[in-house]
Amino acid sequence: MPFWAIVLAFAAIPAVFFFLFRLRYRFDWAGGKTWSAALEYGLPGFMRTRRFSSAPAPGQAGFIDLPSFFRLDPKRLRRALFRMAMDVSLLRALARFAVRGSGATFRLLDFRMRCAVSHPDPALLGRFVGYYHAALVLPGARRIDLRFRFQDRHVAAAVSAWGGFSAARFLIFLLGAMAAFPWRPLLRSVWRGWPRDS
Repeated sequence: MPFWAIVLAFAAIPAVFFFLFRLRYRFDWAGGKTWSAALEYGLPGFMRTRRFSSAPAPGQAGFIDLPSFFRLDPKRLRRALFRMAMDVSLLRALARFAVRGSGATFRLLDFRMRCAVSHPDPALLGRFVGYYHAALVLPGARRIDLRFRFQDRHVAAAVSAWGGFSAARFLIFLLGAMAAFPWRPLLRSVWRGWPRDS
């Protein structure tokens, strides 16, 4: 076998891994204080699941203690963030990036949502139905399946959301976001706004 074929075969292994690796997520809320979420990741046939809920198991979640050299002076950080927030050119650049990136984020997440809403007043619920159908023209609104229950005698709501993406799609999305991010206005604002006095 030629050497170039061997190199190509070894290079194809991580590419196949990125295309086969999957990440799926799901969130469920039944209208009270309890909620549950699940994160499933891995290769097909070897998926692992991580579950979260409103009452996590002891030691399941916690805060990350950063090393001391990563900690910033809160007073200096607040002053820098305030000066950056007053930079109009930076805010415009970030707003343009957020608007352009929202569509790409929806496509990456393959986001779907199902909601059910009930209310004893049919007139009030009917107005919400009208608002919902008027909002269907917005981008991504058709990914939300909103159902109304007129026969219920009490106010209730339930939400389920799910989706997923491959590692290859996430890598492409990340590279595109890094290329489109307004780094130059951000670095210029940080350089001008960071307090240099002690």
